[in-house]
Amino acid sequence: MVRDPRIDIFRGFLILLVVLGHVKNIPIALHHAIYSFHMPAFFILAGYLFNYHKAGGVYDSIVKKFNRLIIPAWVFGLICGLPFLALTLWKFNADAVNNFLTRLYGTLTGYPSWDTTFNCTPLWFLYALFVIEAIAIFCKKLSERVFIATLMGLGIFGVLISYQTDVITPFNVLIGLSCLVYFVFGFFIKKISTSVPKELLFVAPLMYCGIYYFFVIQTKGDVISLADNSFGPANNFVWNMLLSLSGTGVAFVISSLLSKNELLSKGFSWLGVNTIPIIAFDYYVNDIFVKAFAITGISVLHDWWFIFPLKLAILIGIVWCVTRISWLNNIQSGKVPVLNKKRMSEQV
Repeated sequence: MVRDPRIDIFRGFLILLVVLGHVKNIPIALHHAIYSFHMPAFFILAGYLFNYHKAGGVYDSIVKKFNRLIIPAWVFGLICGLPFLALTLWKFNADAVNNFLTRLYGTLTGYPSWDTTFNCTPLWFLYALFVIEAIAIFCKKLSERVFIATLMGLGIFGVLISYQTDVITPFNVLIGLSCLVYFVFGFFIKKISTSVPKELLFVAPLMYCGIYYFFVIQTKGDVISLADNSFGPANNFVWNMLLSLSGTGVAFVISSLLSKNELLSKGFSWLGVNTIPIIAFDYYVNDIFVKAFAITGISVLHDWWFIFPLKLAILIGIVWCVTRISWLNNIQSGKVPVLNKKRMSEQV
């Protein structure tokens, strides 16, 4: 089966929005425009790519996802922890040790908070995605209709819980549960994609702009923040779902247009293939600029315009270095098996 280049371009475009969305002092309208769909689109893409009919046992499939998502999250998270380890050894007192252990636990469980990880908070996404993929793999034995209904039911249940509590669970189980809603949307979109005219997709930008104007600008609705497992106030939920879906359509339209240019296609595809190091070191690079501006006292008008391309250039440099270190590149690609992947029949 030929890999659709637009998928990597789509992922690359979304990771570009992640980098931009984390830049300090971006305009609030731009922040809301990004957050209204960029993380939901990642989960929608996961559902779109999920192969319900793919053969393979539950154990082997989950191990593959574990090696693809959790092992890279652990390795890059621990790399981010090296400065914290050095600082802890330098101070070496009870407070320093407790802070290090708190951040270690938060990093290894994907805690989505900047003060409880090794400054690698965006990796929370990999843990939540693993939970989603594991649930979907467990449910593959159900008939397709029951599969869709079960996952959507679990997703709605997760969303309802998210309105009742802000508790953070290890591996972001609750966030993953809630985001099953997006995963099912993606799975359903894949099912109907062949029967829907391609031209209809270009309605998405108009739909998104209209909803964004009336919901976000006019009524000042709160857009989602999936890291906080927040979908905005309950009466905003449907609006946010429509924003997420239409925004994802916009991203796909842009990806389709980018795929027509060879240079842009290669660049965005490269970003899409190497997303994990970018999200791992994104906060570190943010801090470089925050501290540099604080130390020098330099003030640049609309500094986000200045910071974003520099930040992106540094992250691209980091990714380039990662891809040149074979064992690290294999880890980010999920090519380093950690758990025993023997099938049960082979063990017998």
